[in-house]
Amino acid sequence: MAGRIWFLKVLVCAAIFIASSSFADNVSSITRFSSDDDSLFLTPLIDKDDIARARTLSEVKLGKLNYELRSHSGYITVDRLLGNHLFFWHFPSQESEKAPLLMWLNGGPAVSSMLGLFWKHGPLEVNTEKYGTNYSLRKHTWVGPFSVVYVDNPVGTGYSFSEVGEAGYKLTQAGYTHDLYNFVLQFFKMFPEYKTRGFYIGGQSYAGKYVPALAHKIYTQRHNESADIPLAGIILGGPYFDPPTESVAFFDFLYAVGAISYYDMERHKANVKTMYQKFLEGGIVKQTFSELFTDLVLLKELPLPSLDNYVTGKPADYNQVQTIMSSPEMRKAVHVGTRRSYFASNDNLSERYGPDVFVSTKPQMAVILDNYKVLIYNGDYDVVVSSAMIEAALMSTKWSLQKEYNNTRRRIWNTPDRLKGFFSYTGKFCRVVVHGAGHQTPHDQPDSSLEMVKGFLYQGCIKPEN
Repeated sequence: MAGRIWFLKVLVCAAIFIASSSFADNVSSITRFSSDDDSLFLTPLIDKDDIARARTLSEVKLGKLNYELRSHSGYITVDRLLGNHLFFWHFPSQESEKAPLLMWLNGGPAVSSMLGLFWKHGPLEVNTEKYGTNYSLRKHTWVGPFSVVYVDNPVGTGYSFSEVGEAGYKLTQAGYTHDLYNFVLQFFKMFPEYKTRGFYIGGQSYAGKYVPALAHKIYTQRHNESADIPLAGIILGGPYFDPPTESVAFFDFLYAVGAISYYDMERHKANVKTMYQKFLEGGIVKQTFSELFTDLVLLKELPLPSLDNYVTGKPADYNQVQTIMSSPEMRKAVHVGTRRSYFASNDNLSERYGPDVFVSTKPQMAVILDNYKVLIYNGDYDVVVSSAMIEAALMSTKWSLQKEYNNTRRRIWNTPDRLKGFFSYTGKFCRVVVHGAGHQTPHDQPDSSLEMVKGFLYQGCIKPEN
């Protein structure tokens, strides 16, 4: 009897501990930071409503560029039990005080969103031919029509980290969505002016999982007064949001350009379908991301110079972004301190996403298409996520205007002396294919990409000149 009473006491104590831990995750201030950590953690200030100090301390000083470019950076704590901290770099619009907020997430998985900043559409750019190992201002930047916050996601990517190391990694859709949602709630508390301007979530490639999942989370919490997030729409570039259909259609592009035979196309499609069936049966949970990706995109069988751009063969310059973000000057400027490593692409983390590869966000995408503005674009030289892949996913997405979209006709987007691409507009859904671009669409065609997002923001979609 005494043994039973002791066991019940243990259970009660455990229950109290779990409940109190859950409560602490929601309401307590952070107490786990070491006193000698020189990084800027903003959540304690946000908790105390000391917003002015948080904004002052997070200001970024970029030397001679400081007069031309205002920005803020630091850490927001998104999981208090684990000590998970997401790094961000925020650039307010220099053009309009009424510009909406765009949250940008790179994919990978585990590719830093600073690649989006320096390589795609941020106000700063790297270009070894122009600037060597330095960086400068970008001419065609999305910071202008939007204010943009670039977030290193998930934890373990870029400068984002967990106090418990790899045990803090969020490897499931529910896990990384939890962290992103907590980030958004605190960011709007720190920058409340954006609550009246509209909020867009954007991303590329594997962020086809992050963005719809987060947008759907916001949608389900829209009646929660404590949330109050003014979601207006999403922007996705080359999104990998429905792997079961997109991975099969991957081979259509290669067949169309003559890189593989019809026999090989059918053989590879059958292989992917078998892989997906094994996933449904729980048979690939121990496979790494690279093991699956090698089979999905024929890395060994068809070693192309780059999957990013079939024509130029040029990949994104991860090394240059790694060098700049790791420099002592940049560390000091963006308040990350001296203790942490920066990962432009964290291969150790991405390897763990094998079980997440085939997880779809198509159900969430259907809800988003029915309730918000949506822009989905890709480059017509993109091998990683081609037009064929995206259309396979979209044409099987069950939303209210699915039939209308499936029967729509593309319009030509051009000027008298230049073909820019093709587009369609269905309901609030703008679908664009950018000519001459690969997977890094805004980098390959910066002026067309800027025109595209402006058209989406101000008119719902592209407004052709002819």
